[in-house]
Amino acid sequence: MSAYELYVAGYQFLVLNNAFTSHWGFQTIRSRPSWRARQQEDNNKLMPGFAEELKAKYGSDPKDLAKMASKIAKIRVAYGKPI
Repeated sequence: MSAYELYVAGYQFLVLNNAFTSHWGFQTIRSRPSWRARQQEDNNKLMPGFAEELKAKYGSDPKDLAKMASKIAKIRVAYGKPI
């Protein structure tokens, strides 16, 4: 379940005082492998179907993901060495 689906389903997100997580070793555009770019593009292409499923399942799309999904599906990702 994605964070957006949790939001649409009515879950509340709270920030705990003085508690956080961190991630060391973030990748830069140059250090990300080309397979990751292809993976992200494949995920982007699935976005319109995901948005429609959520809208059908919950009868709601509060951030209008379905409208943005067609734009997201067309995004070309360029990371790492040229594909």
